[in-house]
Formats: sequence, structure tokens, C-alpha cells
Amino acid sequence: MKDLLRVRNLSVGFGLQGGEARVLDDVSFRVRPGSTVALVGESGSGKSTVARAIMGLLPRNGRIVDGRILLRGAHTGFDWAAADAHLKHLARIHRPDLDGVVDLADHDPDSPRMRAIRGGHVSMIFQDPMSSLSPLHTIGNQIGDVLGLHTDLPRREYRPVIAAMLELVGFPDPARAVDLYPFELSGGMRQRAMIAMSLIAAPGLLIADEPTSALDVTVQAQILKLIQDLKARLGMAVLLITHDLGVVAHMADEVVVLYKGQVMEAGAAEDIFRRPAHPYLKALFKALPRLSTDRATRLVPLREVKSRTAHLLADKPVWPAAADDAGPLLALDDVDKTFTGKKKGWLGAPRTTRHAVNGVSLAIRRGDNLGLVGESGCGKTTLSKIAMRAIEPDAGSIRFNDHGRIVHLDRLSAREMIPYRRRMQYIFQDPASSLDPRMTVFALIAEPLRIHDIGDKAFRVEMVKELLTLVGLDHKFMNRFPHSFSGGQKQRIGIARALALQPDLVLCDEPVSALDVVVQAQVLNLLKDLQKALGLTYLFVSHNMAVVRYMCDRVAVMCMGRVVEEGPTDRIFDAPTHPYTRALLAAVPDPDGSGDWLSKAGPEPRTGAGDPAAWPAPFAIAGDAVATMRELGGGHRVLVGTGGPLPEAAA
Repeated sequence: MKDLLRVRNLSVGFGLQGGEARVLDDVSFRVRPGSTVALVGESGSGKSTVARAIMGLLPRNGRIVDGRILLRGAHTGFDWAAADAHLKHLARIHRPDLDGVVDLADHDPDSPRMRAIRGGHVSMIFQDPMSSLSPLHTIGNQIGDVLGLHTDLPRREYRPVIAAMLELVGFPDPARAVDLYPFELSGGMRQRAMIAMSLIAAPGLLIADEPTSALDVTVQAQILKLIQDLKARLGMAVLLITHDLGVVAHMADEVVVLYKGQVMEAGAAEDIFRRPAHPYLKALFKALPRLSTDRATRLVPLREVKSRTAHLLADKPVWPAAADDAGPLLALDDVDKTFTGKKKGWLGAPRTTRHAVNGVSLAIRRGDNLGLVGESGCGKTTLSKIAMRAIEPDAGSIRFNDHGRIVHLDRLSAREMIPYRRRMQYIFQDPASSLDPRMTVFALIAEPLRIHDIGDKAFRVEMVKELLTLVGLDHKFMNRFPHSFSGGQKQRIGIARALALQPDLVLCDEPVSALDVVVQAQVLNLLKDLQKALGLTYLFVSHNMAVVRYMCDRVAVMCMGRVVEEGPTDRIFDAPTHPYTRALLAAVPDPDGSGDWLSKAGPEPRTGAGDPAAWPAPFAIAGDAVATMRELGGGHRVLVGTGGPLPEAAA
């Protein structure tokens, strides 16, 4: 066998009360040495089950019914003895290789031999680094555990080896990072720590299960570029599990498309993207928003969500024709918010302050969608919560158009704000954690009606039925609990709850970031349909630039608490002016696979791009220096710091 891994006719079943459910059915594919193979499909297609079967990590009720998982030992791992000077500490790791070909399907998952293979020869990066890392132990201790299990290195030599690996995966201060806890790291750095832990024993095969699904576009580019570089440098192969076809187009040599536990199509990545043959794969491409997608073009999901309005939802106060002349539906003027950190110890360093939102001014006209984009930590969510006064601003004003009467929300007391809470509602990022698992669907959706004392029990029952029908769910589900729904269904329940009070403005905080491409298309189309049917206005917070282009009329780009560029969507995407906006767009992988995206995005897209002091003139901003928005015409504005003329293309 020349392949590093060969999966032959793999079938996996899960034991349930009514019998056994077949989760994988006759799955076959290969992974060649040094190659990247992508497993693609929507949630529930069996991608992660394949990975867990290879690793011997199936749940207790899961078993391999049939098939073989063949792993070849020859040429597995990396020859640390031939490592360059940068890897001299890692050259001290010694681990015996496998003897010939091993069938992982025949091994007891709890046997010592399988434990030696798991992590030592085949390693895995899990989707959520925060839940995969122990919050009670330092990064160094957790990586050291892997060294202890899979190498014969003396414990006294762990620290320099761990520091060398952390340096290899891009930690700026690896010696200090050894002693840090996971909560002290950003999402991107936690994922780098997971990669370091996975590679410390020099496995021949790395399984990456959705390694960037929770990360913004620039950090995603960093992590994927890192995996590519390490693959080439350490001589390993990668099995990439993802639903992001843009990532697959630029990362994979071969692609395996799964649907309901079966392989629909497999082959070289170029053939899969240039000449898709199976209807399911063609449907995946149609459901995918792209940077070039026109807002007038409707996404085509595999299963469309049918929504219908009824008389209760239609019974909404009429918006006066002249009310729009009074001003935008929501306006933020020079909003500021600073957070103060905790002091460490009695004699520790003084409290630090961070400008989460710095002099931001935005306006949303009724019926428009404003997209708020930027990297994690730039202040998008803080600004959206300030808009509805879930967070109090330190300075600035919040104006709301109440049917032609301008109300300064920042001047209202908590009691005076209650009527306006009904006018603005929030759709949260994670549908699972935003729904109380102890409440039924009826109780969850009816809760806003109960809090605001709207209607009697019969009215609330009828309203919940209408809301469920509106978001494409059967009202027979009213007495079920959230755990019995899929991720897309949970998000639709969250949307129904947000619409229960018939708001004018809906703040959408990453509403599709946790969803696969198929469910994402369903939810985006649903949001568009609801906007037309109910006269909604959206503030759409996202780091997915393709989704923002599909959904939004205007875009505001945030960095380090400031809006650096704002304007009509087409102008921002087709002719970006600010260097940070250009860096964000360069970090978006295009599903057509054209060009070398990873090289263009660079190994560290944030270097310079995310540092206001490093921006070129006239955009550079030193510290808290005053910066102004310069009008470019047509509602297009850009933040200017040091002054001076704009580049010719921008001007």
C-alpha cells in the first residue's frame, strides 16, 4: 500500500432505542503522503464521524459495522534528526514508527497500541479550541502531557521543546506562552496552541475538523497558511473537514463530498470545482454566497424554507409616509465606550483601559441593511449592544425615529426605555447557548410577550403558531425542547423569538457563522423574505464578507473600535480605499480557486493591516490621536489620521 491512509467500505452505526442507525454507509477514500484531502458536506453528513472512527473516538453507542481503516507506518512523521537549526530542540524527540500497515478498525479504542497511534501517528485539531483545552492547566502543561504519552523525552527537557513548537506555530513570545492559560489567549492563538499540541509528537497525518469555522477571515487565513507551511515543513498529510468551499478550493489536493453518510462525489480538487457532476455538489455551489454575488440574486438552498405571515403579525402600526423625512431609523453620534481591566494583586500592575468603541457615528435608514464588519475584538458586538442600550455608552448620543418623532435613547431612564425595547430586538450568534434548554419552544417564543404583558394565553398561543409558521417550522413543535432541533432550526426559533414583539429594527450578531453553507442559505433567504413581509431594518454584524455583500445595502468597516470606512456595499467591495478594508477583502477565499489566495492573504494578514500606527499616510493614527472621516462622494467615507492627499485611485 502506497497511500498513508486508506479507508475502505467504512460503515458506522449508532445504537438507538428503536435499533441501530447507519451513520456512515460504504465510505471509501485515500490520503496520500504529503497531500491534503478535504471532506466536504453539510452538518450531519458524517464528516466528523469519519474522523472519530479513524481516531477511535466514536461515542459509546457507536461501532464500526464494516470496513477497514488502513494506516501505513513507513515514512510516517518527520525526520527530526534532519531538522534545521530552528527545530534543534524538536530533534530530541524520539518515537518508534509503526511496523507496516495497521488496520485501525480492528483495534480496541482503549488499547495501549491504539493510544500510541492516537496522537503519536494520527492527530486531530478539534473545532472549538476553548472547549478542547483544559481551563485549569497552562498551555505548556497540556502540551507536555502529549510529550509524556508519546515520546521518551525526559520531563526536564520539556520546556525548550514546547517553546520551540510554540515558536513554530507563530507565538510571538513562546517562552512566556508556555505559562499562559487558554483564557489568556485570543481565539486564533488558542487554535495555534491546539495545532502545537497536535504536532508535538510528529504525527504523519493531521485531521483538522473545522479548524477555522469560529474565526474571522484574517485569522482564518493565518491558521490555514500555518497548516500549509507546517505540512510542507514536517512532511505530513492533512485530512481537512470543512463546509467552507472557498477554503477547500485553495487548500485541498483531493475532495470527498459526503451526504447522509455516503460519498456523492470524489476526485481531484480541480475536477471537482471545474466540472462538478453530482446534483448535490452542484446544489452546494448554488447555495454559497460569493464576493461577486449580486444582492438581487437569490441563493438556492437544497431545501427552501417556506414562510407565511398571518393576521396577528400583519396587525402592526402603519409607518407614516412623512416619518422618514425626520431622519434615519437609528443614528449613533460620536459614541465612545471604554472598558477597564482588573488590577492583578495588591501590588500588581495598574488597571488597563481599552477603547472598545472610539468616536463612532453611524446611521441606518428604515428598510436598509447596514453591515458591520471587522476582525474579532474590533468592537462590532459592543457597538450593536450600545445601539439598544444593553451596554451604556460613556459618551455620544443614540437617536431613534419613532414614527417621525426623534427620541434620544441615551437620555431615557431604564423605565422609559421599556417601550423602545419592543422596537429593537437581537438575534444572537450561537443559537444553542441563547435558548434556555429547560424551556419549551412555546415558552421561549412567548417569553417576550409575557415580559411586556401582551395578550392573554390564547393570544400568545396563536402568535407563537404564526411565528413558527413564519420561520418555516411546524407549530406542532411548540412543546419540544431546544436539544431536539438542528442548528438551523434553533436559529429559526431565535429569529421567531426576536420577531414576537414586531420590532422595527433587528440587530443580527453573526446569525449564520455557526451554520453550514446549506442552512446558512436558508437563514439568509429567510431574513430577506421577513424584511419584505414585515418592513424590517437590519444592523447585520458579521465577519463573513460574502454574506455581508449578499445581505447589506451599506457597509461600515471597524478596526480597533473605529469605523475606518463606510459606504454603499458595491463601492466598498469593488473599490476599497482604506488599507484595512483591502486586507480584509484579500483574506476572503474565493470558491472558484483562482489565484494563490494564501500567498496573497499572507502568513500574517494582521501585521500592519490591524495596527493603526502602521497604516500608510494619510491613514496612520498614532495612539488615541484624533482622526476624521473624509467624504469621497456618493455616501462613501474613509477615516484619515495624519492628513495629506489620498492615493490617486482613492481620490
